[in-house]
Amino acid sequence: MENQSSVTSETEDEHQNYFGAFISYSHADGKAVRKLHRQIEAYRLPKGLGSVRSLNGEPGKLGKVFRDREDLSAAEDLSGAVRAALDGSQVLVVVCSPAAKSSHWVGQEIAYFREQHPTRPILAAIVDGEPKAAFPSALTTGGIEPLAADLRREGDGWKLGFLKVVAGIAGVPLDALIQRDSQRQLRRVTTITGMLAFIAIVMTAMTTIAVQARNEAQRQSRTTQEFNAYFLTEFREEMVAIGKLEIAMGFYDRILSYCEEQERIVQSLEDGQRTCARLVEITGMDYERLGDFDQARQHYLLAFRATELDLKANPDDPARILEHAISENRIGALEVRTGNYAKALDWFDSARGQITSIKQWGQTRQKWLREAAYVYANQGALFVRQDTFNQQAREMLEEAVSLNRQALKLGEDQKGFEYDLAFHLIWLAHGEFIALNRDAYNSYSQESLATSEALLAENPNDTWIAEQRMELIFRHADILNEANLDTAQIGKLLKEAISISATLAELEPKNEKWVAYRDRGLDLNKKMEDY
Repeated sequence: MENQSSVTSETEDEHQNYFGAFISYSHADGKAVRKLHRQIEAYRLPKGLGSVRSLNGEPGKLGKVFRDREDLSAAEDLSGAVRAALDGSQVLVVVCSPAAKSSHWVGQEIAYFREQHPTRPILAAIVDGEPKAAFPSALTTGGIEPLAADLRREGDGWKLGFLKVVAGIAGVPLDALIQRDSQRQLRRVTTITGMLAFIAIVMTAMTTIAVQARNEAQRQSRTTQEFNAYFLTEFREEMVAIGKLEIAMGFYDRILSYCEEQERIVQSLEDGQRTCARLVEITGMDYERLGDFDQARQHYLLAFRATELDLKANPDDPARILEHAISENRIGALEVRTGNYAKALDWFDSARGQITSIKQWGQTRQKWLREAAYVYANQGALFVRQDTFNQQAREMLEEAVSLNRQALKLGEDQKGFEYDLAFHLIWLAHGEFIALNRDAYNSYSQESLATSEALLAENPNDTWIAEQRMELIFRHADILNEANLDTAQIGKLLKEAISISATLAELEPKNEKWVAYRDRGLDLNKKMEDY
């Protein structure tokens, strides 16, 4: 009996070291790796591609994926644990970047896996840099050309690159996987409206269970929040991409109702509280984008109440302080759009106080830098909107630009911070124009336009960047026209902006902002022709 027990225990321990894939990476690429890891483990192969079964017996799943930061928290011997995981992995996925190329440990993991499993596949997934600068030397030893998926926006893009990785792990033809996955996505979209009633039933059931038992409520709340998060992230992105955001909007009232019903419960569930706050905030952003400011305000205020409750429970937590400042700033920005400048100033003052109170904690963090720049820029721009550009306004907008430049030096999310920089520069330029500082105006406005032009050239299908380019041109042209300056440049710029506005309005005709810009562009175009 003792021998049998020993054998069983050893078998179970060995079983824990089996992985569908091992991800080798530099921790500098941790954000992309976490996303890749999560999606691989969650992905289920479409039917008709063969039977792939993970260790837990789920058909179609790719199996457990190993990455050291996730799976070695309790390991005593890091090197031994890594070797054991490599021994039990069916595929090695190397996340490639200049940082990975210079990583000693990535090279060691590749060499060890190739030595132990010469016939098992090694996949390369590029997240940064060109292949020559991103491939670790161990990956190309002996002239071996790895099977590569380029996850960069300028490469395959994340979706196609991810499917290449999946095909390599599962050992299925890429073309067949893409076709089956596309068919599955189409079925999901075409049947999604029929799921609304099902979602309502699930939410009602979860609410009842939550009231009956707190422990069960925690589990069910997380499940529902994950379900909602899918519709407001991946599904929402799919709808935006095809210009059908209004389809996703059908879910938003359901989610708002759920969070309101759960308000008493989620006060005791900190993670749930923040999740609901994030969900309704995203919902509000989309209502604002579509021009429904009343609905946007309701959602923003609910998110504000959630972050306020969370902060009261954790008053010294910098992350909670930042989330609450974000809620305040977003409401202030909406008040500006609806002309309530006095209310907006109150919200901005409060948000700026929150932001500056955690400056020491946040000044090396990407999220704090972005949100701090927004707060300073929004308050500075409010003065400019009222044709006032005093020293306080100048300092605020200069601080926003400085924070953008500081964030760009971190080397993360370059596109996002360049996008923000272009907007903040044009507000600073406008302020200098009001102050009659023409040289400063020309310098800031030209940098803003050049930044947006380069961004659009790199991302020609990104509607947010196209919208920004359109707005910046209209703003610049308005200023030049007001001062009777450079009419030739006005005409050239407006032709580009008019073209962008027409394309965007055709893509999403219910977007009131885009339609308004299109109509304005058509009117200006007619005036230019008459002139």
